[in-house]
Amino acid sequence: MRRESACRAAAASLLACVTGIAVAQPSPPLPYATATRTGVNFDWSTGFQTGRSGSNPAAYYMLKRTSSGALTLWATTGLSGGTVEVAAPAQAGLVSGLRVPSQGGAYYLAPDAAQARQVFRTQGTPASVQQLTSEAAGITQTRGLLGDAPVFVRTAADGSESAWRVSPTGASPTHVVSLASNSSIEWVMRGDWGIVAWRPRSGATPPGDRVTRFGLDGVSTDLPVPAPTAYWGFPHALGIGTRQACIKASTANGLRLHCTDGTPSGTRRPFAPLIGNDVWLPDFVTFIPLGDRLLFNTHANAGAFRPWSTDGSDDGTLPLVDVGQSYSLCTDGDAGALFYTVESMGTYGLWRTDGTREGTRHLVDVPGACHARGVAKAFDGKAYLTAGTVLYVTDGTAAGTLPVHGAPVMANLQGSSSPQTVASLGRWLVFAAVGDEGQTVLWRLDQYSIFRGGFD
Repeated sequence: MRRESACRAAAASLLACVTGIAVAQPSPPLPYATATRTGVNFDWSTGFQTGRSGSNPAAYYMLKRTSSGALTLWATTGLSGGTVEVAAPAQAGLVSGLRVPSQGGAYYLAPDAAQARQVFRTQGTPASVQQLTSEAAGITQTRGLLGDAPVFVRTAADGSESAWRVSPTGASPTHVVSLASNSSIEWVMRGDWGIVAWRPRSGATPPGDRVTRFGLDGVSTDLPVPAPTAYWGFPHALGIGTRQACIKASTANGLRLHCTDGTPSGTRRPFAPLIGNDVWLPDFVTFIPLGDRLLFNTHANAGAFRPWSTDGSDDGTLPLVDVGQSYSLCTDGDAGALFYTVESMGTYGLWRTDGTREGTRHLVDVPGACHARGVAKAFDGKAYLTAGTVLYVTDGTAAGTLPVHGAPVMANLQGSSSPQTVASLGRWLVFAAVGDEGQTVLWRLDQYSIFRGGFD
């Protein structure tokens, strides 16, 4: 009873700490530095990859780079003692290619007994590690997850390529698509289908790069997307969402947006009514899934870019703002909303968008740009993200966007290959921040802490 009373007496300050809701505080909030770390120091200064496992994830997987440059695979549940190295002991320092499916566990590449790199799967402990492939030539990389399992490429003696899907149970891989190619350029896949941009061998008819749809159904179809106008032209860029994929394609009038539902008849060049034209893309464009839409960047004035989104239709292809913005992503868009920072004359603003013009708005000014991904929807329904080196919480409104009081300095992991530094694991928020000696360590925030007497 005394613990419950103490908790309720501290509710005002804890509410500000945990939820970001501004309330009157008769005393300073509980110092965040009293929170328990996960117990393992990480040298992530040269980059790392992460992934969340499961729709309500039970583990957060990390490729940690050691001081010697080797990569080791770790996972945390957010619980005390729950941060462990999860690859087999003989694979320490030899792992790569982390892929985290939605249904739990993680896939990665590591050498087998013959020193050929194969696909392995772990369920979060060394004892659970299972070798899934036995490719004599080894596997240099996986291209994505199709039906929640990795896809890799075999190259024949004549240079042609074929893609194969790994069996999650260790059975023989299944064929996905064959390409008469010496060079597949880019792969994207989501759910049960994907597209690949590839370059046919010299002398192929018709010439030029192609885009092909493939899927779990075993059907592959070339899509009517224009090829680059020259062999050395900028290749296709691809992105895929829940319902459609988008492609940067070269036309006689420059680089243009094309979208597809995976069928030739459903492949088209959207005409945007707000500008009275189709959409001109820059040489380097990135597509970001955002609910059932895709966010992408176009040219604007003074070298800046303008964020757009599309659902593949004409009316659904539109600029989110009317001015150029140099922006950095703060979260992913899986929860149907995305947060990003915009820099203007040395000032940074935090913005939110749901992919529509009316749902795109400035929230607050923040001390720096986002350099790592947070979570767009944590257990408590809010987004947690890093701006500069400050941990923020937001409910999507200006009034509900605040720094987390007393939080440690967040780790600056700019330049990391897949920098997602905040994960929501049930009641726990796990994130990378700076420790007492300046090293990067994992910290956790109890999202229930207002009812449990403070930070654990």
